[in-house]
Amino acid sequence: MNENRPSIFLLVCLVIAASTLAGPSMTEGKSLWHLRGFGVWIEPDLDYKIQTDDDTGILATANGAFGLGLSAEYQFSERLGFELGVFRASPEIILDYHLPELDLSFSVTDHLAMTPITLGLDIHLLPKSRLDLYLAPFLGYVRNGDLEFTVNESVEIEGQVIFIQDTERVNVASDVAYGATLGLDIPFSSQPWAIATSLRYLASELDATESEGDNIRPDFNSWILTAGLRYTF
Repeated sequence: MNENRPSIFLLVCLVIAASTLAGPSMTEGKSLWHLRGFGVWIEPDLDYKIQTDDDTGILATANGAFGLGLSAEYQFSERLGFELGVFRASPEIILDYHLPELDLSFSVTDHLAMTPITLGLDIHLLPKSRLDLYLAPFLGYVRNGDLEFTVNESVEIEGQVIFIQDTERVNVASDVAYGATLGLDIPFSSQPWAIATSLRYLASELDATESEGDNIRPDFNSWILTAGLRYTF
């Protein structure tokens, strides 16, 4: 884990604690539950060159993916609420190979099943407005599935065709995470329904270990865009 991450965790925890102590109580002692269901777009930021013992060049990148998500918020004051969220998507992981001795380049791909689970403090910025704009620092945990890459390539050398076939299974560990959410809920004319949108930034690492034991841990930070519905009761 990045050595700066514990201090960031501490900072987020202090912000949550200070905001909770400073928050006004809900008028007339009323509390609310907000249930949100939404479609998700997860866009990971991965651009990592894997070091090898030979001259083989391997570049790891990622493409975004659609998914689904759910969250439940308990709003205990005009401005504050705790929100638990679960998201699911499978972004594509791409390995670009370059073998200079064979003058050969190719790519292999697989989809990483990732399930971020977050717990944050929603700070509602416009308590008197019809629009519900909120900001939320959060801590999280990301469950990751394993990856399997299959190479099936051929190259012609001095009139002979050489086939390169291999399958490599990569174990991807789950990881703690942190981040922040900027959300906007737009109520319909009749309560309790609203349109729910948000943009989240999730900071984590991709802790990947191949079958021979080699390990890499690049940053795997993601933007998460959500759009769906909110039900309040």
